[in-house]
Amino acid sequence: MKLNKKGFMLAEVVIVASVITTVLVFLFISINRMSNAYDKRNRYYDIDAMYASMEINNILMRDNYIDEYIENDRDYISFLNNQESQGVDEYYDFYFNTGYDLVGVYYVKPSLESINKLNNSINNDNTYLKDYISYLKDNISFTNYKYLIIVELKKNDEDDIYFYTLKVKVGDTNETQS
Repeated sequence: MKLNKKGFMLAEVVIVASVITTVLVFLFISINRMSNAYDKRNRYYDIDAMYASMEINNILMRDNYIDEYIENDRDYISFLNNQESQGVDEYYDFYFNTGYDLVGVYYVKPSLESINKLNNSINNDNTYLKDYISYLKDNISFTNYKYLIIVELKKNDEDDIYFYTLKVKVGDTNETQS
């Protein structure tokens, strides 16, 4: 009787299948991490929010409100429904007509203490902003900046919130860096 030795043994098939499965799992994990990082980067450095922050900064500088905020002793100012939102109210109305909704605009002094005070003032329902401020604390250097303008933007057809922080350098309020 002659044995048929053509084909693979069961052990070989199991080993090759486990190697392929392991490679696919690692590939999935890597792609998932990369996708999450990409999504976070797009949400935290949104181009529309950047333009809004620059326009709000221009309005505050044009109407000379920014000097009052810099000399003020407060660590942060929230412009949302606030009597201190001089100059920004007109921008809320204008920006809403463009298809976006400004959820919040914040003037913040560039220090970890100011960021922490802003974070403590946020209600627990706004987890998006809390996550963003946590991200800022870990990824921003506060040296050489005069003030920060944080913009929280919602695109009307989406549920996600987008952010941008405009960092204005010391010495020249016209020169900004993101």
